[in-house]
Amino acid sequence: MIVIRKLVLIILIGLLASSCAQTGQVIPIELDNSMVGQQYEMKSDFINTKTVTLYYPDLGYDNLLRIVKDVNILQGGSEVRAIANKLLSTELIEDDDYIVPFNNTVDLGWLIVSRNLVTINLQGDFSIFTEKQFFCSIVSIVNTLCELKNIDYVEILLNGEQLTSRGLIVNPMSSMSSSLHLMYLDHINIIDTEERKLVKDKNILYFLDKNSNFLIAEISNVAVSKENAADDLLKLLKNEPYYGSGIQSSIPQNVIMPASAVITNEDEQDILTVRLESPKYETMDNKTRYMMCGGITLTLLSYYDSIDALRIFINGHPALEENFLTKDMFIENIGQIVTVHMPNRDLEYLVETDLAMSQHRYNSPKERVREIVLADTDYKSNTVRIIPDSIKEEDILSVFVHDSCCVVNISEELYKVIIELPYKNIKMFVYSIVNTLTELENISSVQFLVEGMFYESLGASIYIETPMLNNPGIVFD
Repeated sequence: MIVIRKLVLIILIGLLASSCAQTGQVIPIELDNSMVGQQYEMKSDFINTKTVTLYYPDLGYDNLLRIVKDVNILQGGSEVRAIANKLLSTELIEDDDYIVPFNNTVDLGWLIVSRNLVTINLQGDFSIFTEKQFFCSIVSIVNTLCELKNIDYVEILLNGEQLTSRGLIVNPMSSMSSSLHLMYLDHINIIDTEERKLVKDKNILYFLDKNSNFLIAEISNVAVSKENAADDLLKLLKNEPYYGSGIQSSIPQNVIMPASAVITNEDEQDILTVRLESPKYETMDNKTRYMMCGGITLTLLSYYDSIDALRIFINGHPALEENFLTKDMFIENIGQIVTVHMPNRDLEYLVETDLAMSQHRYNSPKERVREIVLADTDYKSNTVRIIPDSIKEEDILSVFVHDSCCVVNISEELYKVIIELPYKNIKMFVYSIVNTLTELENISSVQFLVEGMFYESLGASIYIETPMLNNPGIVFD
């Protein structure tokens, strides 16, 4: 593993953010709804096909080749995972002049997207590859993922173990014009340069979303010292992120670390022990304690590539029942921030609102509609829920995509509630759904149905007989 850890350091050092691929706008296809009251034939693109650019090493591992391929993405599934799977499992034909990363022998374990960071766990036997084969395979994966919209960083684990110190890898080909071969030679020349290896200008921090339900990755530009990295990182976690970021500190302000973290070797494992103190430990609920440990564990294990697990104590007591804490324990708690358009309290405009959702939900159009219809707002929020509490999740009958149009099928009961609302309320409700769904790359318009039927309007003048387009004019900037 020492060689593996060293060989990718060149990718990390001195590289800036990647350029993301831009996609053209999809022209909406009008549904066959010429007769109001007609039953819509429920057609759903359960598999969406997207054309993407994948990067493969050439046969000599000297250059990176751009290959355009179609990728099938399950509706509501992870686009990033589908693309990574396609890259790692590409079936070659005799005339192909490129190589699949890791020669098609590595499996994709879990893959998590949080903010602009992809964390990917690769599974396989990496000892069979030469250093150059390994280096070039890593570059092809990073380059492919960093070309995707809103992805700037990749963190790679090998069979659950951190690949590199600090975790972050950015797109090397975006900031170096060299060929793969020249990049590899540069890498060989500087892997032993101690000064370059100690540079830590960016780090992964895991904060809480504003409702304390998910851990959200944030890339920090604040350098930390090698000698006191754990102390510095915990101080960064305690700092409140900037206002309006949709995240908050994952460590309560009353928690302190009176002594530096200590690394020990136990049963051939390197363990980092963190001792915390809090005057309010006895009143700290299980959720707060668990999420705090998750934020600390994910942050510190992203920095230290030589640490196998953490132990966290509070006031001398184990913070959790589990003695040794690893990344795998908290993967399901990592969320993604999505944008939902919600009406403001005066119903004058829509507010772009950051909302944290789980990895299984954030790609689903139906889950975004659900968040709007059943919005959980409080007195601190500038947004308001329009639909009364009598409406339940079951009244959103179905939401699916067909020919780039998202079909939202609601119940008769929900329809009756909507048409009784004032015009302003109906308008804000409808466009909160339309604008939210058209944020998704594969959706350009929204068609409303009632019990599977085309209706002419909602209320007096909100016409829904044809697909509706995004309305940027009612979004507060």
